[in-house]
Amino acid sequence: MLPPRPDTIPEFVCLKGSTDVQSWVCEAYFGQLLHGVKSAIAVYDQFAMSGVPGHYAIVMEFARFGDLVHYFKAAERPWSETKIRREMSCVLEVLDVLHRGAALHRDLTPFNVLVCGGRHLKLGDFGIAKHHRSPKGVPARTMAPWMAPPEVYEGKVQNWQARDDVYQVGQLLGMLVNWNGERIIGANHLRLLDCSNEMKEIVRRCIGTRAKRFETAGELIRHLVRTRRRFREGRVPTLKGQVVVFTGSLRIPRARATTLARRAGARVVTRVSGSTTVVVAGACNRHMVAGDRGQKLIDVAMLLERGYRVKVIYEAQFLRLVG
Repeated sequence: MLPPRPDTIPEFVCLKGSTDVQSWVCEAYFGQLLHGVKSAIAVYDQFAMSGVPGHYAIVMEFARFGDLVHYFKAAERPWSETKIRREMSCVLEVLDVLHRGAALHRDLTPFNVLVCGGRHLKLGDFGIAKHHRSPKGVPARTMAPWMAPPEVYEGKVQNWQARDDVYQVGQLLGMLVNWNGERIIGANHLRLLDCSNEMKEIVRRCIGTRAKRFETAGELIRHLVRTRRRFREGRVPTLKGQVVVFTGSLRIPRARATTLARRAGARVVTRVSGSTTVVVAGACNRHMVAGDRGQKLIDVAMLLERGYRVKVIYEAQFLRLVG
């Protein structure tokens, strides 16, 4: 069943040709599936080219300003963070429809995010999008290597999951902030991004290790559209039996703090995990990824969202607890 045709087709459309019947079928199918989703490039018709065996065509919405890579080069000035959040939230609504329908895009590159009338972003090119039945995702055989998560590209994992789509969205967010669609960003570039600490934290969670990424597009949307919560200091009656992590700059040497915590009956570890119960936060330092939060506090925020009980305390309370 073909998607319902509109009463009128726009004056200008894009005619996309292909010799790959599989990608053509995917484009047509997902064009039908996403019919009416505002931020998906609309598909108006699809057909095999008469008299040209092995050639296929799709009639789709025309993107007035082209893809993001070309738009970055032509536009006069970068977008504000507010506009970046708003436009990427719209693109993520398309991805959310796919993820809720057990489908993955797998090709979220700046060449497939298009700038349409009003300078609004829309998502296109569903040629390698695919449904999956397994919670493990789909085999990661087809991808754009330069935009693929490192663990996928290096063959450390064999399946592509929703959180790998999220990795690519994180790269797109970084490109929009940098106003450059030809270079991906790494964790060591985050401190240099010209954006809020909140945005840096969002990008870090997108491009970080797989287990720490947002699990779906829907989860990422919620973070883009809301204000980040501040940590409220918890109350800890005793350190005995607690699993403690230190972060930030303390007024006393870290080795001394570790010794005091162990004497008080705590087990001190170096990384935040599901077993962590107390995080002692010192002052911010220049190594923190998101300005006011380093990786450990970003991990705490993720654990709290997932229902873990972790208390953040500051140095003054820690010193009282250790006497």
